[in-house]
Amino acid sequence: MKLTSEQQAFYEYGKSVESVRETIQKIRQHAIHEFGEPYYLLMPSEKRILRMATDLAGKIHTVRQKRAACRAWAVPLIRRDCYNCAYNNIKPIPVVCNPCINEGFAVNWEPRKEGE
Repeated sequence: MKLTSEQQAFYEYGKSVESVRETIQKIRQHAIHEFGEPYYLLMPSEKRILRMATDLAGKIHTVRQKRAACRAWAVPLIRRDCYNCAYNNIKPIPVVCNPCINEGFAVNWEPRKEGE
């Protein structure tokens, strides 16, 4: 099955987040292996050495870029509205208003499609 552009952006974002998590785990392991202490007990210069060796800053930068790409696909909040109640003209428009959630109207709720 071929992924849509939106799904691909979300998939790439997830991969980059996992890469950062793995890098942090590697840093923690290297701290104990190289310096004999947990990362949080190291001096700032030792922490910097570990971060630079694993390019943590570059991976965080990549995560931020991928997150921005995912957010570009998000539907703006202005195009969503809940027509189940009297709160259909409130600003900013919520995804589903709280009274509708509490009354159970939001069980099968989905945003309107363009042109409806």
